[in-house]
Formats: sequence, C-alpha cells, structure tokens
Amino acid sequence: MVAAGTSGYGLWQVIGRRQPGGDIATAIRLVEPGGRILWLGGGGGPPLWPGRILNVGSGGDSTGPYEVDVRVPPQVRAVVVTTADGDVLEMPLHDSAAFPEVRFGLLLLDRDLHLVHVTAFDGDGRQLDQFDLRVHQQVWHGQQS
Repeated sequence: MVAAGTSGYGLWQVIGRRQPGGDIATAIRLVEPGGRILWLGGGGGPPLWPGRILNVGSGGDSTGPYEVDVRVPPQVRAVVVTTADGDVLEMPLHDSAAFPEVRFGLLLLDRDLHLVHVTAFDGDGRQLDQFDLRVHQQVWHGQQS
C-alpha cells in the first residue's frame, strides 16, 4: 500500500505494484462508510511518461466520487486541480519507499464538479507541468448524463 486515509466518501487506499520491466500498476480502492467496496480506478505504465512531469489518471464508477490521481517525480512539491469556476484544490502527495522515483497523489471529488487542469509545482512555486482535464471531463460528464 502506498497511502491510505479517510474522506467524506469513506476509507481510501492507493495500492501500487511493480510490474515486470519497471512499470507501476496503481489501483484506487474506496470502502464506503457502509462497508461497500468500490475500485475507482487503476492503471499501469511507466512511472512517468517520457518528457512529462505529471502522470495523471481520472474517472470513477457509476455511483461514487470522481477521482484524480497522479504520479510525479520527487522534485514536485505541490499538485493542484483547478475547477471550471476557478477554485484551486490542493492534492496531498505521498512518498513510498517501494517507489522512490515517484510521489503519489489522490483527490476524491464531487462527481458533478467540472475540472480544467492539474498543475505540478516545485518547492519554489514554479510551474513544472500542466495536464489538461477538459477532454476527460467532457467524456465523463457526457457518460453521466
């Protein structure tokens, strides 16, 4: 397990596994307060995509929250998600001794929230990378209608 905590949606866990060749498989698990287990998402691939600072995943199931997860290199000190209304949501980052080349982040959000992008910053507040979520969000909100 990489990280765990609680939110208004229940107990969450980020589970990581090293795959052959060095790729990382990540799963997001959510246990609702009533005990129902949801697997919100997961994916695999290189720790970071070539030329990128942010490795971003997003999605959810048909009833739970929307999730945004990231893998970033250790020099990233802050990751934020910006909404269509201009709100900035800070994403907690977690280190794991099993994966020293990356830090992991997760936000569980209201499924009706409209998101614009995810941005990574260094310790001096300089922007290192930005990932546009608008296409993901168009697909997500289109499927939920």
